[in-house]
Amino acid sequence: MLKIDGENLRYDLSWLENFGAFGRDPRTKISDLKAVTRHKNPWTSEVLRGIRAPGTGFPFLIMLRTMWHR
Repeated sequence: MLKIDGENLRYDLSWLENFGAFGRDPRTKISDLKAVTRHKNPWTSEVLRGIRAPGTGFPFLIMLRTMWHR
């Protein structure tokens, strides 16, 4: 669930999601956002680019943590 926490936008993850992501709830400053988009199918190469590290990933099932790309 997305939450506004002062000047930050935070995505609340369950304890199991935090465990699989090797981290805590992702957050960013609202002022750092350039755009927000929503995709019906997030498992496309348009959405998933680069390498996922660190975190947990099983293709077309689960992707937790950070995706690094150019």
